[in-house]
Amino acid sequence: MFKGAGYSVSVATPDYIGDYIPAKSRIRTSGPSLSKVLQLRKLLSNSYEAIERSKPDIIITHNFDAGLLSKYIKKASIPIIYIPHGLLEMELKTYFPSSLSAILSSLGKSLDSFILKNIDRVITLTDPAAEYISDTHDVSYVSVIPPPFESEEPDPVDSTNPERNSILYSGNPDGYQNIGAAFEAVMIARNELPDLKLLISTHSSLNRWYKIINQHFNKIDITIYTPKNFQDSLLFARNADLALITRIDPYGFPMKIHYYVKCGLPIVAFDCAWAGFVDEQTALLAKPQDSKSLAEKLIQAYRNPKMRNELARNAYKKFAQDYNSDYILSEFEKIFAEF
Repeated sequence: MFKGAGYSVSVATPDYIGDYIPAKSRIRTSGPSLSKVLQLRKLLSNSYEAIERSKPDIIITHNFDAGLLSKYIKKASIPIIYIPHGLLEMELKTYFPSSLSAILSSLGKSLDSFILKNIDRVITLTDPAAEYISDTHDVSYVSVIPPPFESEEPDPVDSTNPERNSILYSGNPDGYQNIGAAFEAVMIARNELPDLKLLISTHSSLNRWYKIINQHFNKIDITIYTPKNFQDSLLFARNADLALITRIDPYGFPMKIHYYVKCGLPIVAFDCAWAGFVDEQTALLAKPQDSKSLAEKLIQAYRNPKMRNELARNAYKKFAQDYNSDYILSEFEKIFAEF
């Protein structure tokens, strides 16, 4: 988006410095790990070098790891904009046993506070995140800008032919994704739709998926696929009739929403206050954290092909109109102008 508008964009990661290029598909390890902590030093070093090379007007720190380095990058006296996927206070605890939830929530909140004290502007992807940051951390420099939707007229899935009997889930199996609810809902729905299958498109380790499935959900017909690139993921989605979102955290933005809409897939999700993204106009909504309610919505979707088509078309029209690149770019440029 920025490069298309004529901006020069330099990127620093733990293993790359240079012009922005689209990331290649690769197996990703999400969540906290010792290796990621060790990579922070390399990321800091590469950030310093990228700043020295490109002399940027603005630095954008993307997500938690880059945000944690803002205090040290700030020595360059360049405005820093922080764009988190969510809040560590809410997310950190989902990677560990529930007995540690209180401690990890407190640690996550402290880390969020540390980051927010060392940046000049925070841009959240959802309204609930912005409101929570403003209220909890007493921060006034918060804006909400959702990810841009790159519109290409989709070749919609033919929802009048439900013979695929397949539901798509895209993403990782980390705790915040609430993936267990998807498995449980499919198991319940199979009582009335016995041929129902679950397709998983992922760049996470297959071993992690198999461990979860073999322990708890080996009675479901599941296909796991690692796409080579985005076009490959679009082709894989052609095997599904509809798509699932099971997150219940309104503070983060599941990028799978864009993917599903671009694929022309109707969405079934928990009702989690993602107003304007996943709501009554664009998806079938179930009661939060209620797998039976989610299963009922899946069954309802399969029994009403016309409704599925309408939801998919409504979502695409809404995203193309409200979240197109031109509009999102103009929102960023308003913030750039403040510096």
